[in-house]
Amino acid sequence: MNGSILAKLHKDKMTILRYEEVKVNGITRMQDVEKYIDVPCRLSKEKLSGISDENTPILTIAHKVFTGPNVDVLKGDKLVIKQKSGRIYTFKAGESFPYSAHIEIDVQKEETA
Repeated sequence: MNGSILAKLHKDKMTILRYEEVKVNGITRMQDVEKYIDVPCRLSKEKLSGISDENTPILTIAHKVFTGPNVDVLKGDKLVIKQKSGRIYTFKAGESFPYSAHIEIDVQKEETA
C-alpha cells in the first residue's frame, strides 16, 4: 500500500500543540503552542481485556492516531482531534512508530474531572 491510498483513510483533522517557552511582555513562560493545524489523520481505538491483580476482568480502551509519514509529532505533544462527525478529543502523544507510508502514534486520552 502506498501513502496516497492510506491518506484516503485520514478523514479526521488534528491540531498539534507543543509545550514551549514563549516570551510575553518580556517574560518567558511555558505554554502550549500550536505547531500544526488541520493535519489529516485517523483516530482508532481497540478494546484490550485482561485480568486484574484481584482476579477480576478489566477492559481498557487503547487509542492510536494514524497520520502521514512526514508529520512532526513528539512524545508529550497535545493532539486535538476533530472527527468527521464533529466530535473533538484531546490526547497526549506517546511513542510514535514511523513506517514508510504512515506514522502510528500511541496516545492517551486527556480528561478533566
